[in-house]
Amino acid sequence: MSEDGRVRFRVVAAEEGMTLRQVLTRRLTGLTPAAASELVRAGGVFVDNVRVRLPMLRVLAGERLTIHRAAAQAQALDPAALKIVMRDPERGEFVVVEKPPGVPVSAATAARGTLSAALVALLSREGLRRPYVGAVAAPPTEGSGLALFTCRDYDVRSFQGLYAATRRSLRARARVIGAAPAELRCEAPVIISPSGQVLSARPEQRGAVAAATRFARLAAPRTEPETTLLSVEIAAQPAEVALVHATALGFPVAALDGEEPGVCLHVHELSFVHPRGGGLIEVTAPLPAWARGEDEGGGEGGAAQA
Repeated sequence: MSEDGRVRFRVVAAEEGMTLRQVLTRRLTGLTPAAASELVRAGGVFVDNVRVRLPMLRVLAGERLTIHRAAAQAQALDPAALKIVMRDPERGEFVVVEKPPGVPVSAATAARGTLSAALVALLSREGLRRPYVGAVAAPPTEGSGLALFTCRDYDVRSFQGLYAATRRSLRARARVIGAAPAELRCEAPVIISPSGQVLSARPEQRGAVAAATRFARLAAPRTEPETTLLSVEIAAQPAEVALVHATALGFPVAALDGEEPGVCLHVHELSFVHPRGGGLIEVTAPLPAWARGEDEGGGEGGAAQA
């Protein structure tokens, strides 16, 4: 089993013709047939990089199975609980949603419990036939705040690429570990995987792209534990770049207090140029208490303008 909980193996000749449920029960210690079926239906099983959700599918020798066991614990989001911040008033091509911390945007290791799945369900309830959504700009799974999606019905024409290519910028707030200086800037290159994951990279590394993040201190560092509240500016890059760059600077983003999953990174402003009309779209979201500095205790001494 890998560090991220994945299990990978190839189907051997003796297993050819077995169902996915049978193979998983055979290979994974302690997994019952019922639990194996639930894992497949949850979208946690890939056959040669293709997600399969049919427990009775019969496998072939040589096929590679990738299993994300945590997928079975993913809980579907209630579409009615989604916070819609803005919809495209003219063409209905985009929607901006406020993402809670710890919630994945798209299906990477599971097919449920994602913001995309809940948005599809909501659009379906509203009467859109066979809705499709595509994430354009969103906080990382651990973070929260504004997420921009394109949305369309059964029409086969896709316009997500238009939005992905348009000029956009994000503003966020982050609480980092350590006493950060008044200003920080990082231009370390990153690698962005097809699934949207951002990894640090060397300049000469294949696939590395330029990235820049600007951090500005909003309040004097607090103690016990020592952390600093920062504003964050990211241009034309995924918000996850801020997590990578903060770590590279030696001030990793702090985890949320209490039992709530996630980290203290909240995207509160999103702006982009509408790819068809050319107008500037600006969206804002409320700040959680930690991002307003209400947990500073000693006040906001030394704050910069956000």
